[in-house]
Amino acid sequence: GIESTPKHRVLVIGTMSAPPPLTLPGTLDMKELDNFFDEKIWVNSPDYGSRLLLWKKFMEQAGVDVDATKLNLSALAHVSDGYSSGAIRQTVNRVLTARRIQQLKNRPLTVQEFLGPLSRTHYTWPEHWHAFREFDHVITGEAKRIEQYVQDQGGAEAPAKDAKKPAKK
Repeated sequence: GIESTPKHRVLVIGTMSAPPPLTLPGTLDMKELDNFFDEKIWVNSPDYGSRLLLWKKFMEQAGVDVDATKLNLSALAHVSDGYSSGAIRQTVNRVLTARRIQQLKNRPLTVQEFLGPLSRTHYTWPEHWHAFREFDHVITGEAKRIEQYVQDQGGAEAPAKDAKKPAKK
């Protein structure tokens, strides 16, 4: 209200675990959703380089010094494509128990130990990722900006490829 001060502010963060069905009328009032949030931020899944660093960082946070010559972090980064940073953290926490950390001197870590726990975490399927991206484009107004850009570009016609070129002399 009018008498509120900056220390009375409330930050509301909304997240989704599944993309909304944009094609079904009446399932989501996009105008109301757009008006409710002042800012909208798209947070993508981590890329290969980020996943590589995440695996290493989460293992180090668990107290394990990662030797890249003994544990193939690159393979873990490749197989974790489509997983969130939270899924990677959850996997590391499931594998690196206190007992497993005690056994590291006798039995070094392997990539295979992480595959089962990783497969039991949330994965973002490509279809869902595209649906999330489409929703983001609609809710942020990016879809309208792209549409306007395409229309503006359509008005300025590029020279035709099959136009006759002047003959060489």
